[in-house]
Amino acid sequence: MRKMLFYSVMIIIVGLVFLWRHWPGGDTMTILGGGVFVTWLIFFIIEKIISNQDN
Repeated sequence: MRKMLFYSVMIIIVGLVFLWRHWPGGDTMTILGGGVFVTWLIFFIIEKIISNQDN
């Protein structure tokens, strides 16, 4: 899970650098990184809900 978070943040940062430098592909990287981050966030929330129900 931490690798997924790390990779999503790195993709977002690289995408923002691409946007800042006006290089092609920055939009795609930023959207892809944001999508991976949201996916990680959903899994993280579901994991917390399940662990709270066990108690």
